[in-house]
Amino acid sequence: MSVDWFVNRDCAAKRDLTAQGILEGEKFRATADEVIEKARRHDPDTPLEQIVIKHTLWTPEGEELRDISAAEMLELAGELDPYRPACEDCQANVAAEPFGCLGCINYPFSAAGERWLMGQLPASLKSAAGFLLQQAKMDFGWTGATFAELRRTSHRFFELRRAPSRSWGGLFSRSIITADQLYSAMFEVGDIKPVHGAMLCFFVGALAEENMAPFLAAQDLSLLPDFRFEPRAEREATTSQLQMFFRALYIAALLEVTVTTDF
Repeated sequence: MSVDWFVNRDCAAKRDLTAQGILEGEKFRATADEVIEKARRHDPDTPLEQIVIKHTLWTPEGEELRDISAAEMLELAGELDPYRPACEDCQANVAAEPFGCLGCINYPFSAAGERWLMGQLPASLKSAAGFLLQQAKMDFGWTGATFAELRRTSHRFFELRRAPSRSWGGLFSRSIITADQLYSAMFEVGDIKPVHGAMLCFFVGALAEENMAPFLAAQDLSLLPDFRFEPRAEREATTSQLQMFFRALYIAALLEVTVTTDF
């Protein structure tokens, strides 16, 4: 289970297989590799057909579990192979790997990852990022209710049962934003448009405030400063995956295309 995302840059793979189909294929490959390695630690000669896991299918009636073998998963993943070479020079290849225009943030979000995210918000609401974050929160009404309900009902989505938050101001002029409200802005706005994606990057410090003035003045996406995070260097999984998501928003903004999310 995960928050899935993909950059809406047209290509043959997306046309033929759909973005969701590509993501499923990549997940099948990763899962097959993992279960094969575990099974063959005990018996190196175990046939792929006999390495079986329970796979969750989502149907209109709810969750359905079915058996699927490593051989089946690799066969399904193999449908992607003819399209892999085209990814090498693709401008939307966020992760610099085959099908790097798609990715996910795995559930449950770790406590460390959520705390990292909230710690990235502006130190002051008097800064440009802080002022614009506060204005956007009021204008768009990010309630966070959907994610608060997920958090309340199950441990499968978030390690923390109470959303971390950031607050600014004093006793009589206090402003607060929770992680759940931030997720509303990140995952609950439909396809993320380029300017919205760029502003999310700005709010979490992925774009340096001292270099944002030309973009903010002209609203010209080509004037965005360099992206600051290094997802590959981050060892904590949720933090790394969040950083990669923001990198996807940044690349999509430069390409002036949207990013689709599914949580």
